[in-house]
Amino acid sequence: MNKGPLKKHNMADYTPTNISAADTILYNGNIMTVDAKFKIAQAVAIRDGKFIAVGRDEDIKAYAGKKTAIIDLTKRPVTPGIIDSHTHPVGVGRNLLADVQISDVTCLKDIFDRLANAQATATSGKWLTTTASWYVGQVERRPKLDELDAVTPKNPLWLPLGAYEGFMNSVGIKLAGINKDTPNPPGGIVYKDEKTGEPTGHLRGTAMKPIKDLLPPIEPPSGLRKAVQYYNSIGVTAVCSEGLDYYFHRALEAYQLLKYSGELNIRCVLTLGISEGMSKEEIFGMTRALSCSGLPRGGLGDNLLKVIGLKTVDENTATGEPLWPRELLRDVLLEAAKNKVSVRIHAVCAGVGDILDLYREVNRQHPITDLRWAVVHMHMQTPEFIKTAKELGLVIQHDLGFAFIGVGPKTWYGEIHGAPKHPGRLIAPVPLYLKEGIPFSLNSDAGGANNQLSVWVSAYVACNRKKWPGWGDEYGISREDALRAVTIGGAFRLGMENKIGSVEVGKLADLAVLSENPLTCEPEKIRDIRAEMTILNGQIVYEAN
Repeated sequence: MNKGPLKKHNMADYTPTNISAADTILYNGNIMTVDAKFKIAQAVAIRDGKFIAVGRDEDIKAYAGKKTAIIDLTKRPVTPGIIDSHTHPVGVGRNLLADVQISDVTCLKDIFDRLANAQATATSGKWLTTTASWYVGQVERRPKLDELDAVTPKNPLWLPLGAYEGFMNSVGIKLAGINKDTPNPPGGIVYKDEKTGEPTGHLRGTAMKPIKDLLPPIEPPSGLRKAVQYYNSIGVTAVCSEGLDYYFHRALEAYQLLKYSGELNIRCVLTLGISEGMSKEEIFGMTRALSCSGLPRGGLGDNLLKVIGLKTVDENTATGEPLWPRELLRDVLLEAAKNKVSVRIHAVCAGVGDILDLYREVNRQHPITDLRWAVVHMHMQTPEFIKTAKELGLVIQHDLGFAFIGVGPKTWYGEIHGAPKHPGRLIAPVPLYLKEGIPFSLNSDAGGANNQLSVWVSAYVACNRKKWPGWGDEYGISREDALRAVTIGGAFRLGMENKIGSVEVGKLADLAVLSENPLTCEPEKIRDIRAEMTILNGQIVYEAN
């Protein structure tokens, strides 16, 4: 959809009225307000970073003054700023800055060819690294050590696969000091040849940590800067970075640095990562610090950068077993609830019932119904879960782009460890949440395990579920509801629904001028939607070339 460049001019031909003039007016557009009535407007007026009028062109022209910047949208589709309610920005940037990009591969040969090309020009001894944003479902199988050695015989190689496993070549294995006597660390696996006992270069979970310490660093500010540019290019103006510093060292410093340098052109809401290896005193200290300005009060920070709670993983990705001692996790949850701090626990399926039991127990002592707790990634559910979610005020989000395209439903729903096998299981039953009024948002989980970086891919899946028959294809939603899930739904998850997520008078002026209309374009085009202009606080932060 190319209507030519957006037209910017002054409104000298409009006579200012006694209405206070706007800083900016955008008119002649197709603006999906995503308010309660889902009204479509033609124009908006912005002053001091907020919407001061939304409506018809002729009404909004009254806000034009001699210094008002005027933008003719030429009938383009416009939405509120898009919100990715669970992503890992520093990881997104690191993927985009990796030596070898492989997120689009379709076979192992693609990977091997790109590695060979990188090896041919690499400085001797330099680590070769690839993007982590790919998945086994894209290719035939996992790569083998001899195959990696054949294409990278001279340089050490680290080929991560999502967030939880990766592969080295023999040069890398030697540099890392891994041998047949290297034990499996708690929460990790060092895979070894069944016959020889020698390491295969395949690592999982916590076994990857020593390798990451050897790699040439992509500093968090560089990764975050790259990610911000990417998000703006698809119309994203706000994100929730889940589990900060659990995966990415020194990331909080990066957010602060970009904020004060004026480069943080997205709203960043953070949850702090905690783990079972931390002391109770350390976790309680973080909790009490957050209690000073927890989610009910809007979060600890401001509208550009804030912390709203805690996130942890309670699932060994290799076995599906819980990571936390139950008594310790119970104490942590009780302390969070007492201090009115929001909590999100990562558990795909195996341990969800146990976590919900803990949530119910905590709720009896310290109510959590207003704290927006969550079980992250819980795609496979039962009617009982939906009932519990409503009773406890849980918020639900789904990274459907990951589950259906990145991994594929056969793997994600059919083979994942601990998946409930009973015929009554519900696979991402989004319409049931909407029917019960349970807060819901769509997200990407980009920068973590997902090879799909754009939240638009999740929106595409949400309203095209029939493309995957047998995997909850009856649970598709309308395009309007999918758009709500990446705007006002995301805003609720961020605790900012009164400030962003819809185009309404008094809200912060975040907008996305899009390449396609998500309500009317061909279905396949939804997943590839880009921004032609992105506006944050009434300021243009991105324009397509």
